[in-house]
Amino acid sequence: MIFGPVFNAELVTTSRRRRYYLTRLVYGLILLALVGSTYEQMRDISRSGSPSNASYLADTASAIFTTFITTQIVAVLCLTPAMVAGTIAEETQRKTLHYLLASELTSLEIVGGKLAARMLHVVVLVAVGLPIISILSLFGGLDPQLIVVAFVGTLTTAFCLACLSIFVSAVSRRSRDAIVGVYLLEALLLVGPSIAVAAAGAVSYRLREWVQWATSSIVRIDPFQLIDLTNPKPGLPSDLAWMAGFQVVLGLCFLGLAVWRLRPSSAGAERGSSPRSRYALPRLFRRPEIGGDPMLWKEMHVTRLGLVLRLFGLLAAVFTVVFLGDALIDHARAAFAELAKYGYGDGVNQVHRARDQLQEFIALTATAAYVIWTIGISTSVAAGLSSEREDDTWISLLGTTLSGDEIVRAKALGALWRWKAVGSLVVILWTFGLVAGAIHPLAYVVALANFLAFTAFALALGSFFSLGAKSTTRAMVVTLTLLFVLNGGILLCLFPVAQAANPFWIAPCTPLVIGIAPARYKWVQQLFGTYPTTPHMKLDRVRELTLTCLVSFVGYSVAAVILATLTQSRFDVVAGRPKRPPGFSPALAESIASDGVTPNDS
Repeated sequence: MIFGPVFNAELVTTSRRRRYYLTRLVYGLILLALVGSTYEQMRDISRSGSPSNASYLADTASAIFTTFITTQIVAVLCLTPAMVAGTIAEETQRKTLHYLLASELTSLEIVGGKLAARMLHVVVLVAVGLPIISILSLFGGLDPQLIVVAFVGTLTTAFCLACLSIFVSAVSRRSRDAIVGVYLLEALLLVGPSIAVAAAGAVSYRLREWVQWATSSIVRIDPFQLIDLTNPKPGLPSDLAWMAGFQVVLGLCFLGLAVWRLRPSSAGAERGSSPRSRYALPRLFRRPEIGGDPMLWKEMHVTRLGLVLRLFGLLAAVFTVVFLGDALIDHARAAFAELAKYGYGDGVNQVHRARDQLQEFIALTATAAYVIWTIGISTSVAAGLSSEREDDTWISLLGTTLSGDEIVRAKALGALWRWKAVGSLVVILWTFGLVAGAIHPLAYVVALANFLAFTAFALALGSFFSLGAKSTTRAMVVTLTLLFVLNGGILLCLFPVAQAANPFWIAPCTPLVIGIAPARYKWVQQLFGTYPTTPHMKLDRVRELTLTCLVSFVGYSVAAVILATLTQSRFDVVAGRPKRPPGFSPALAESIASDGVTPNDS
């Protein structure tokens, strides 16, 4: 029943899209580049020592296999939500889902057909690595069982993630909410348990015991356990078998929920109670008056995040208050005691261990919050203009007196407003570190400037692609792909020709810059020569890190200005409406209409 008309139509339609061919090509090239760089590293190691030929070949095969399986897992985690999460939400957003529901197709045929077609593309993507892994035969080969286990574990991970994506897509009204929701839930499942266990070390024993019990099962489905195949540890086979089995069972549960959820949501919508109204929380405050900026009012007070994103926000708020708040207070208690004894600054004879620990905690937490902030605002603004086309409100919007600048600006500010809690968390953490003496005031200014520059670039990039994209999914995927390339992919391309130890190469990688920008007192004092250097942090390295932050700020600021200018200049051209004359404003249009004079006569 799954391989029915929906599967055939979905497979034929998606197979003709060029982005799938491009994705497989880029993935294969990245694999080849990483395998080549790993081989060069092993050659350098062999030249520095004198290992035997058999040992060298075995170590090279293990290193290449580890690089290959790591890249394959990262590709599945990054690309599967983009391929699957928007499939049903797009039908809902384009108002074509009710045609499928009105047919004789069952919910299983609709959901299963779409899932099977998209999973086939994921399987083909994973199969791209088979010719590359055959290179290991040049080094004596690898145990075939390890290769089978690696690919089986990767496919079960992809199946579980695809089923989660199809379920989130079935309960979301927009593809934007579905894709972002899956990425955030994926990050919560992969990173959340480790952060919770680490943060639980600073809380009470009972809470710590409960957290460890709650996260132990989730940690066991971590697909990165496959990296340990070349260095097996006791109990690894049973752990991998448990991981694969639990992923399959969990995926089937998500698939069943998606099938069950598909028709009740639409039936409720036909009776007049949309899913959004049924799950909407009661409004505590009245909406303000529209005022003189109706587009911004609409983005701030009418457009809301989907159910999945709001649930994730609730979980994130609880996690922030319970775990991060308690850990921050624990670090701050010792830091303020140290501050009261020694004062601000970082003299040679001062004790600064507690403030250094607070700075490290703030840097890690603020970086994680910044990643969520960047993904949230970039995807929200990337779906801003394209969603107007899919909602059939684009023509009505262009028929108003609003200019392109007002529309684009309102979409960007609306994205900031919807994710304001995450961005405020970053600034609050840095301000707390500044007050506690863990972050230098000059470093605080540099970090805040870089944060604003990166935010402006993410908004300008999303607006630029949203204006010309044919669908919301395409705009979001292109925006996230480019951000991923800049924030890590560029290092993979430069690694064979650049020294990884040079900090200048991390200038495009905004999370790393956000992590090093809020520096300690002694780093800034070393820069100005008022603090002696140490073997671990030499003056040249401090200068390189400072230059990295400045280059990153200038580069992203210039790029944001260029993208924003291009978006504003080509808005009317892409929209297909006459360009507004200089000095045109809504007030002028109202006065012209009241006088009975056409714009051409005026």
